[in-house]
Amino acid sequence: MRRSLVLVFRSGPLLVTLVLAVSACERSLDDPASAQCAAPPVALDQPVDLGTHQEVVVHFTCEGATLTGTLYLPESSGRHPTVVWILGGQQTARLTYGDLVGAFTQAGVGFFSYDKRGGGQSQGVGTSQAGWIVPRAVADSHHVAFAALASAAVLPYDQVKAYAELTGGSGSDKPLPSKEEIAERLQDTGPSGTDPKPYLEQLTIPALWLYGTADPEVPVDQSIALLNMLKAQGKDFTIVTFPNAGHGLLDSPPTAPPSTHDVRCVGAKAGPRGDFGYRLNRPLLDRGGSGRCS
Repeated sequence: MRRSLVLVFRSGPLLVTLVLAVSACERSLDDPASAQCAAPPVALDQPVDLGTHQEVVVHFTCEGATLTGTLYLPESSGRHPTVVWILGGQQTARLTYGDLVGAFTQAGVGFFSYDKRGGGQSQGVGTSQAGWIVPRAVADSHHVAFAALASAAVLPYDQVKAYAELTGGSGSDKPLPSKEEIAERLQDTGPSGTDPKPYLEQLTIPALWLYGTADPEVPVDQSIALLNMLKAQGKDFTIVTFPNAGHGLLDSPPTAPPSTHDVRCVGAKAGPRGDFGYRLNRPLLDRGGSGRCS
């Protein structure tokens, strides 16, 4: 099961954390303006009280496809900060209630996970492109407090595609090419296709970027170089690498077990102990791991 982390929205007194799965070797899409779905129609089923928590099934529609998910709420009344967890891969079903979801609801934090397009009860065809989509969502929303991404593609689509073709992708067991071969292939390909850089340049929020140094889907050195360039320009970016880890940093089992722990760095950057940012990430911290935020 692929997992990864991404966004936090502020909406009045309610803080909403988006956790997005990132995988970056799918086809490039040039969506029409109508596909942005800034305010998709939403329908909520009646809440179901299960004793330890409440569940609400949520339906929302974009470009003729209805997507379905579940909002898990703490038993306590009032408004709650809420995690939105988006799985990676392609046609992937939502998380069900278990240890991970329960860790949040028991800490007073809501949790939302939905079926990706084509998975579970969601219609349409899903692909894995969060590395390109999330920066635009953050820039367009103006309500994001911080972001965290694992194994995110931040280079133009054609260069990422060329890299995955060179390495053979996650299904290949051959050694990674040399740094010189990778650099030459990316230079020969040139920047073309979907490019998140204009949206990365618009970010004004803290962001955490997690990469495995042996990722066969995303060119890590070049991705980090771009992020460091933006960091030098004043972006509040924290970059964490995991030696010899592959693309699935938050898979179950992960290619780098400490990566889940490092997600809590987002909470540390969001504010002091006791505030919303720390409380949202405390359940992840309590689940184990070691290390410090850089």
